[in-house]
Amino acid sequence: MGLLIARTGDHDKIRFEKTGLVYAGTMYVLLGLIILSVLGLPLLLTGYFVPVTSQIAGMPVAVVMDGWNMHIGAMKLPMVPLLIALFLLPVTIITALFIRFKNVDRVKEYMCGEK
Repeated sequence: MGLLIARTGDHDKIRFEKTGLVYAGTMYVLLGLIILSVLGLPLLLTGYFVPVTSQIAGMPVAVVMDGWNMHIGAMKLPMVPLLIALFLLPVTIITALFIRFKNVDRVKEYMCGEK
């Protein structure tokens, strides 16, 4: 993140590091697990987190799916904004890599505004 903030855009070129098959494969597996977790969030909440919470609290926790809303006890959790936010986070970070800041007065971090 510090490199994204410190970029000026005048002479910056994006050079991706060449990684081996093991590292690239690991990243794709992790990306797939993240996508599956986001898509399976309702099942993950009802099948794992609610039973654990019930056991810790010592009382049952009611979970009801009502369309795109999940009601956990007295709390209403809208799933659409949550899913949109979880999908936009990596898109925003990847997009920030390709934005060029031209003619912007920037200083390095921890320089207290000094050049």
